Amino acid sequence: MYLPIQKITFDATAFNADHTLVTLLKATSTYNELSPKKIFPDKQHYSTPIDSKRNSILKEKLLKFFSLAQKHIYPLALFTTIQTNNEIDIPKNIFPRFPVYPFIVTAGIQFETWRTRLEILTHQYFASITGMWICNTCVQKVAHTIGVGDSYYVIYPGSCNDIPVEYTHSIYSLMRKEAMQCHITLNDEYMFTPLHTVAGFIVEGKSMTQCQTCTIPCPFQNLLT
Repeated sequence: MYLPIQKITFDATAFNADHTLVTLLKATSTYNELSPKKIFPDKQHYSTPIDSKRNSILKEKLLKFFSLAQKHIYPLALFTTIQTNNEIDIPKNIFPRFPVYPFIVTAGIQFETWRTRLEILTHQYFASITGMWICNTCVQKVAHTIGVGDSYYVIYPGSCNDIPVEYTHSIYSLMRKEAMQCHITLNDEYMFTPLHTVAGFIVEGKSMTQCQTCTIPCPFQNLLT
């Protein structure tokens, strides 16, 4: 069954950095740059510097870096609508209601090419934060485009036991042709290229899926796992 796939190309220069970008700078969760658990072993642990003056300097540098990174970010999103479980390879009774909106969002291949050429470790760190923030912002814009308003939540495969990371492939298979045209690929370990690419389901409703590594709700729910 072919489902119509919609594509949105975003203008990253129109994105204004806000406090949520700095929130990622303060993240204390161990994460591995959007890759699935137990797949990419090179985990890094970032935490807020104890020195408040140094923390302030890092914030300032991050915001300055963001302005530079915007020139290399060409984010886009693919999404579709599924009306019943019969339209996707996923266990029944996972979603409380339909329709459900599978999506893929990426910061763009140009961003990853630029990011991998950065030689300064701090800049690499800032680039990863920026990429995650861009992905999260684009997901919010996809939800707005769909028209679910503020009453929605996002489920990322691998972030809850009911939908393991393997179901990233289910999403990718729905829009494989369009994704490949946008230079988005998925390997056998369910890792995307470009790295700063996420896939999930937008579901109407007010419930929220908690991160496995954090009990505190945050705007970057599941992106740090």
